[in-house]
Amino acid sequence: MTSDGAGNLYVADTGNCTIRQVAVASGAVSTLAGSPGQEGHADGASAGFFLPWAVAWGGGSTLYVADTFNNTIRAVDVSTKAVSTLAGTPGTGSEVDGSGPDAGFSSPAGLAYDGAGNLYVADSLGETIRQVAVATATVTTIAGEAGVVGSTDGTGPAALFSGPVGLALDGAGHLFVSDVGNSTVREIDLASGAVTTVLGVPREAAVVPGPAPAEINWPVGLAFVAANGPALFIADSNENALLVAR
Repeated sequence: MTSDGAGNLYVADTGNCTIRQVAVASGAVSTLAGSPGQEGHADGASAGFFLPWAVAWGGGSTLYVADTFNNTIRAVDVSTKAVSTLAGTPGTGSEVDGSGPDAGFSSPAGLAYDGAGNLYVADSLGETIRQVAVATATVTTIAGEAGVVGSTDGTGPAALFSGPVGLALDGAGHLFVSDVGNSTVREIDLASGAVTTVLGVPREAAVVPGPAPAEINWPVGLAFVAANGPALFIADSNENALLVAR
């Protein structure tokens, strides 16, 4: 889910291949884009999606969608409900950097938008974290080595991931990544590209509360909340638990 800050939530309804809108005040739910139960990849007002996994609010009237099984990043104009493909080619999985359709993704599963024109993508089967400069649709790999699984900390391609899924920005130049296959949360310093493991012990799947790094099991979703003391919330799906790190 993501919020537009104006009373609306947007939901990637994965199994229905749709994007839904929830008016929080009334609880009214409507389908913003896609046809329920119908897989597709067409752009326009009658757009199709294929198991979209994540959404991110981009400001103005733009909602970004990780169209996971289409291997694309889509943009939805919520005012017109028109859908366009920002980057990637439907049905073509790769980890190639480039612009627009020349770039490739491999099951993009997490999104985070920084409010300054940059969209971050957890490319889950590509084992990488990508950055999309929205103005030019230019895609670059900022961390991880395409197709290589590991748990190593480091900078750029020297850092390795195992099924990165969730993303969260702290507003201070750091991107948190739920590295599901490693049962860890990683932190990327966006200025330097350095990746460090901040929570969990690689490949030790359990919940052991306490001082960092502690242990976590299957951290799928992340949310960073700055109010009332900064906190990172972690949805641990295998444990059916919501964890918090302060």
